[in-house]
Amino acid sequence: MIQTIFTDIAHYIYLFRQTDILMMAVCLCLLFNIIRKSFRKKSRMTAGSISGIYSTETRVMLACYMIVIVQLTLICRESGTRDAISLTFFGTYYPSVRAVAYMLENLLLFIPYGILLPNAFKACKKPWVTLLIGFLSSLAIEVTQLITKRGYFQVDDIWLNTLGALVGWFIYFLSVKIGALTFVSGTIFIVLLLMIFSFSAQEGAESSSLSDIFAKFFAGVYNHLSGKNIDYELFVFPVRKGAHMTEYAALFADTYVLIYSIAGRCIAWLAFVIAALAASLDEFHQLYVPGRTGQLRDVLIDLLGAFISFLIILLIKHIRKKHRPGSAG
Repeated sequence: MIQTIFTDIAHYIYLFRQTDILMMAVCLCLLFNIIRKSFRKKSRMTAGSISGIYSTETRVMLACYMIVIVQLTLICRESGTRDAISLTFFGTYYPSVRAVAYMLENLLLFIPYGILLPNAFKACKKPWVTLLIGFLSSLAIEVTQLITKRGYFQVDDIWLNTLGALVGWFIYFLSVKIGALTFVSGTIFIVLLLMIFSFSAQEGAESSSLSDIFAKFFAGVYNHLSGKNIDYELFVFPVRKGAHMTEYAALFADTYVLIYSIAGRCIAWLAFVIAALAASLDEFHQLYVPGRTGQLRDVLIDLLGAFISFLIILLIKHIRKKHRPGSAG
């Protein structure tokens, strides 16, 4: 189930245009800026700080995410290819992994929407307002799909999107109660582990197919920018190993932040030990997956990603210290 969802996400990323990638990059930069401000304050993010200092950032992130939603549900689809209507609840459900995955993806699509809305606008801190906006947004998408024949008008899509927005609001509410930095970093930690072990659970042929998707994407970008025509297979190995490094660089950085939010101080060695443990268990797990092997080389590549992440953190801390008011020079 989780593998199917992550594979679909990878396929959607492959369909992204350059503007979509730019939007996602802007969102990541703004999220990093929010975390940076939280470190500067040396305190957890609270409801007041989110609704005040971070409202501008979250509004831009919300706008970017809305563009991504429009791209996924409308623009990337060919007009006139779908015109069916389903007004039956659970009309799209049937007992298969694919059907359940589609339903979960509809719910997941609007969870970030429900998180960003109350962070961006004070009125949306009321759950019924977020719920209503989620419903109207989903209804608008379904009606547009029906008119342009870019998608099926399905009641299931509407109530799942609306439920996703409500789940997002409850995530926002919970983050206010326990501290957003702890909650966000903890959630990202769980998602990263699920993603890592989900990918390692894929059989050899399925894993290669997923790598090919990203290899073709990067080969297409490179060929477009360079004017060359290099075969995508040359990108497969660096994509696979680069994915290893990226996963564990992200895991180390997030674990570093999570430990800081809980303990109130940075404990780099503990974050490194957790990353090493996850990498070792991941490779051990692959020994029992058909078509996969567990390799010490991959563990070292994973830890190299974590180490590079640590060096970046040290560089950021050095730059902050250098530009801190009252510092020498």
